[in-house]
Amino acid sequence: MHVFGPGAAERVPKAIHRRMAEKLGLPGLPPIEYAWSGIAAVAPDFLPHLVELGPGMIAGFACNARGIAMTTAMGAVVADWAAGADAAALPIPHAAPGTIPFHAIVRHAPNVLLPWSMLQDRLDEMNDRGARA
Repeated sequence: MHVFGPGAAERVPKAIHRRMAEKLGLPGLPPIEYAWSGIAAVAPDFLPHLVELGPGMIAGFACNARGIAMTTAMGAVVADWAAGADAAALPIPHAAPGTIPFHAIVRHAPNVLLPWSMLQDRLDEMNDRGARA
């Protein structure tokens, strides 16, 4: 994710590449072939959901910026549903699509909260380094 959209297509992959090399302790990494970015789908309860789009149709939604891991796990649940499992018995909440209160404002929350999370990560890393010294 990124806080500031303009230029993110070039900036974000470079930053991720830099962090990977640093975190993995590697002198270099192969060049990035593909990079993508998007908007995080965050639900008010911070849980993923299955949304009933119509009769016999569901979609996984709101992985809350954990899309790769969450959609992998969600795929098995959707497969169970497709194989005939009752939607009420699935481990992921399901409902018809609804509205999000104050959406015009809260839709900006990820970009507002991300800098705070990044600062916390840096402070945690500094504390970890200090504890090891």
